[in-house]
Amino acid sequence: MRTALLLALNVLATTSSFAASSAPHPFNETHAEVEYNPESGCLEVALRLDLLALEEALRLFTGHSVDVDKADNVGAIIQRYVKESFRVSERGRVAPLHWIGHETEANEGWLYFEIELARGPSGTVWENHVLFELDEEQRNTISYLETLPKRRARTLIFDLDHPQVVLDDAPWYARLRTAASLGSREVLANSLERAARRALDRGHRPTVVAVGLWAEHAARWFGDGIAYRETVTPHLDGDTGAAARALIGYARRLRSSATLITAKPSKGNPLMGTARLGNPERPQ
Repeated sequence: MRTALLLALNVLATTSSFAASSAPHPFNETHAEVEYNPESGCLEVALRLDLLALEEALRLFTGHSVDVDKADNVGAIIQRYVKESFRVSERGRVAPLHWIGHETEANEGWLYFEIELARGPSGTVWENHVLFELDEEQRNTISYLETLPKRRARTLIFDLDHPQVVLDDAPWYARLRTAASLGSREVLANSLERAARRALDRGHRPTVVAVGLWAEHAARWFGDGIAYRETVTPHLDGDTGAAARALIGYARRLRSSATLITAKPSKGNPLMGTARLGNPERPQ
C-alpha cells in the first residue's frame, strides 16, 4: 500500500512542481497535499518545501550541517524533525506518523508520510510549524482533500500566531462565525457557552480546544485578553471537564459586560478570517 502511495504522490509532486516552477514562491512558505484514505485509516501527506530552508532547519535541529542529498541516514533525521513539527492529535494524543520517504528536485524537497488515525479525521487537531524556527513570517498551507461524507478540497493555513487547526464540521462553528460577524458580545458569548456545554456533556477534548481558540480571539476582539488568560488559559491543558467549565464561565463573563467594543478598521476582525476550520487568519 505504501509503495502505491509513494508512486501516486510522486506523480502529484511532479505535476505540482511543474506548476510551481512557472511562478516564483517565497522561501518562507511550505505547502502540503493531504488526503484521508478511509481504507487504511491514514492521512496521506506530500509536503513540499524549499531545500535550503529544510537543510537549515535540520542544522538547527541536529546541531550540525546536513546535506539532504549526501548525508548518511538523512531519512531518519528528516523523519524525527517532521514528527516534532507536523502533528495531528486525536483525543489529546499525537497520532502515529509513518515515514515513507523523500526526494529532491532542483531547489525543492518533497517529504512523504502517513498519519494513522483511530477514529477518522473529524475532530482532530492539526499542528504545522515546519520551518517556524527560521522566520517569524513563516506561513504553511495544507490542501486537504476530504473524501467523506463528500469529496471536497479545503485550505488550512498556519502561521506563528495560528499554528493549530481543529478539523471539525460541527454546526456550532457556523453559529460562532455568524456571531462574530455581528460584533456582539451577547450573541458570541451565547454561542461560545453552548459549544462549551456540548464539549462538557460529551467530554470531547478537540471541541474544547476549538472553543478555546475562538474564545481567545473573542477576548482579543473585545479587549478582554487579561481576563481570558487568568480564568481560562490555566485550565486548557488540564482536565477536559475543568477546561470546558472555565470556558462556560468566561462566556458568561463576556455576556455580562455591557460595553461593546467595535473593531479598528486598520486591523479587522480577527474572528472573521477566511480560514474555514476554526483558526481565523492573522489580520493583515
